[in-house]
Amino acid sequence: SAGSQESRISYAHIDGNGAVCLVGEKGDSSSSVAIATLFVEGRLTTFTTPKVARLNGVTRIGTNGLIACGDLGTIARIESRGIEVVGSICSAKLNAIAITPTGGAFTVGAGGHALSLSSNLESTLEAVQTTQEMFALWVGDDGTAWGGSARARILRRSTSTWHRVRDLRQMHDVRAIWGT
Repeated sequence: SAGSQESRISYAHIDGNGAVCLVGEKGDSSSSVAIATLFVEGRLTTFTTPKVARLNGVTRIGTNGLIACGDLGTIARIESRGIEVVGSICSAKLNAIAITPTGGAFTVGAGGHALSLSSNLESTLEAVQTTQEMFALWVGDDGTAWGGSARARILRRSTSTWHRVRDLRQMHDVRAIWGT
């Protein structure tokens, strides 16, 4: 109906202890706000912030911190009190974020953007061998990061550079990636 506030979930993060965090947007085509929903110990809590239109990915950094990425290069903390927008680390829409074994994170997005984040959320732009939008991200236990992009590209991070290792010509976009 006109004026309805529909929620659209972009990503879910599930901890080993069963806590769940969903991120996305709430609103209509003319106006939306970022949304985060936490399900912890049987309690469901939803937060919104008008400071960003959409959150696209979320991961846990450290023992307590949920960190989300979103439109316009947004990095945000999600806590039991709500969503705190930390700031914008680039001009691109960031689509995915994943923790590293060293306590930081990587985030990827539009225009082939890839950034590393320290544990205190200081960002460093990294070189990427594609200008295609990156949608997917996975980091192995050894710290090796893999990304998937538009035009079916697979990228592997090595020494602060994301190298294109494979084009999957039979596919359109790589929207999810996972390893063992």
